Amino acid sequence: MAYKYQLGEARLGGSLTQEGNIKSSGDVLPLSADGGSLGGPSNEWSDLYLADDGKIYFGTDQDIILDHRPDSGLRITQNPNTLGEPVLSLLTTGDISEGAGIHFALDNGAGEADGDILGFMRFYGDDSIDDQVNYAKIEVQSGDVTNGTEDGCFFFKTAVNGVIDTTLLDINSSVAGGVKVANALEVGSTLGVTGLTTLKPSSNTTSLKIEQDNASDGWTF
Repeated sequence: MAYKYQLGEARLGGSLTQEGNIKSSGDVLPLSADGGSLGGPSNEWSDLYLADDGKIYFGTDQDIILDHRPDSGLRITQNPNTLGEPVLSLLTTGDISEGAGIHFALDNGAGEADGDILGFMRFYGDDSIDDQVNYAKIEVQSGDVTNGTEDGCFFFKTAVNGVIDTTLLDINSSVAGGVKVANALEVGSTLGVTGLTTLKPSSNTTSLKIEQDNASDGWTF
């Protein structure tokens, strides 16, 4: 048997224990700011369900917002105009020798293949007409998924003259166990080598030139 009571404003003192569900068509609020916790050290809630575009606000002035991007992921936003923020920090405490980490994982069952993109980081900003542009990307691929001889590949990509995701440097992809620089490489100080090092042009139709400070004179091979 169900009972329905309709009340105006009601105020209870002490604790209230309710067995069963509590449903509300309005907000559930503390009596004052920072006036109560949701759960406790030994009374943790189980799961939290938020609708599409649901938001979690942090701070007295709600300056940090964690919101759901439907079918995409999560986004952290800071409202005020503050340089270098928001900042996501991972803090490990204690007398230990290893700190926190970020774990990217691709689990595609039996569909693994060479060249799978295992994870990436993109960097966006406005262009001159306020369009959001992907200016740079760091990407990791599975170069070889053969059990026992696996290879991983690292790519550094940027926008070059309007072309997005131009690979400027790759590790263990074009050169097995080595690094390939797509264009010019400028070393600001000393370049040291160990063992036998070979310098050669990328094809038989190009020359190898060593010069100093972009001077016209140099050594061409």
